[in-house]
Amino acid sequence: MTDNTVLVTALKSCTLPAAITLISALSALVLTISKNVESLLAHFAGGVVLSACANELLPMVSGHDVPVGALSGGFLAGMLLMMGIRKAFPEDDDDDDDDDAKDAGFKALPDGAPAGDGAIPWGTVVPMFIDFIMDGILIGLSFAAGASSEDGDSSSAGLIMVISLSVEKITLGSSTTFAMKKKGVSTFKALTVVTILAVSMYLGAAFGVIVVAALKGSSIFYSAISFGIAALLWLVIEELLEEAHETKDTTVTPVAFFLGFLIPMVLDKLG
Repeated sequence: MTDNTVLVTALKSCTLPAAITLISALSALVLTISKNVESLLAHFAGGVVLSACANELLPMVSGHDVPVGALSGGFLAGMLLMMGIRKAFPEDDDDDDDDDAKDAGFKALPDGAPAGDGAIPWGTVVPMFIDFIMDGILIGLSFAAGASSEDGDSSSAGLIMVISLSVEKITLGSSTTFAMKKKGVSTFKALTVVTILAVSMYLGAAFGVIVVAALKGSSIFYSAISFGIAALLWLVIEELLEEAHETKDTTVTPVAFFLGFLIPMVLDKLG
């Protein structure tokens, strides 16, 4: 498969998670999901993404030919970046107020409602932007690395990453929109921000494919994958699952996580 074909395939594949993000954002304007359902979906998405990371990304940096310095440097850089973003853009203390609002049957606030000052909550948006960029890069890496493998099959790893990251987007679009509406951000501005987040995946995917084509097997390549692994782990564990555990687990909540973890393993076996 040529580099151009891989690039087109990766960009087309971003359409699924991007569309799910926008649908999720639109749903936040008319629907209210209970805290228990949100927690269930977050656990499921967390299991899917962590499993995809373990099955598709870690093997790329597990060989004896991978320099320890490149592996460690990229991983630590990813961790430090996410820590720096959280420090520079802390979450607002009143973000948890949406839980009470949901219990009261809260709907997305109409434009002009006195819910906040109308400022975009950067503590929520910036980490999401990094998340979407990294997701696109990981999709591009997966397709390009698969095409560069001995069997030349780029569909398996890439498709698994697309499906896994699409599941993650089921709740991210709505939660980001909800956070902005809580601050009094207009509907147009909120949907514009979410659209930019979705489009950023395409940019990340293009970058991922180009990096692999140019740097396959180099130290920078392995550093990039390690960087993506660290950023992805941070976003799932410190953002997605942390928020999910603000709600007390039910009997089925842990089951959702493990079922989600199982899916990429089964998809990998099915090829």
